[in-house]
Amino acid sequence: MKRLLLILLITLTTLCSADAQRQKKNAKDNPNIEELGYVRNTYSRITKRLIDGTHYYVYSSQSNIHYDEPFKLSFTTAKEAIKSFAHLRIFAEREQNNETMTFANDGKMITVRKGKFIGKPYVEFTTADMEGYAQISVKEIERAIHILSKYIEAEE
Repeated sequence: MKRLLLILLITLTTLCSADAQRQKKNAKDNPNIEELGYVRNTYSRITKRLIDGTHYYVYSSQSNIHYDEPFKLSFTTAKEAIKSFAHLRIFAEREQNNETMTFANDGKMITVRKGKFIGKPYVEFTTADMEGYAQISVKEIERAIHILSKYIEAEE
């Protein structure tokens, strides 16, 4: 009986994995989006997007509520993005827990809250149209700055 259940479990796992791989292969690449790097596995990333004839550097991250649209920060230059991420890093490292600040990005008001998890600082992003929040740690902010720093020379 145990063998039968084990074989059934392995078969179901294999079929589900195969279906996910098939769907991934069938997904079409968008020529207007260039993948620059992942900040956290497949959860958050930096891309370069062509929107209405203008290139933008976009940080996107899934919120803790998975039916929310991904959270996005848009920047017209890599230098501007690096400067903004540097300010976020300073905010995360220096402010007290639960301190907040609000800023505008791409026509949306974004609230940032500082937090700490096991002694490691992070910031949470929320907007009016999000049920949950997106999160980025100081280490991930530094990874985003590193990814973007490769593209500064191309702008000059």
